Amino acid sequence: MHINPATYAVTVDPTIIVSAGAYGTIKYGGNGIYNSCDGSYAMNFDITLGVYGPQGKFKFTLTRN
Repeated sequence: MHINPATYAVTVDPTIIVSAGAYGTIKYGGNGIYNSCDGSYAMNFDITLGVYGPQGKFKFTLTRN
């Protein structure tokens, strides 16, 4: 994960989560924005499932406890 210190834009390089046998690898990558006021991330992840290809974009909001 990379955060641009000038804009707080976040980039996540494609990363393999797991090898799923005959299905191939499951991986994710994406982008988003870091909110320095409350420490949260608004992220959009692209999920790819090996032989089935891209499964779409999924939105996540990551917050501190």
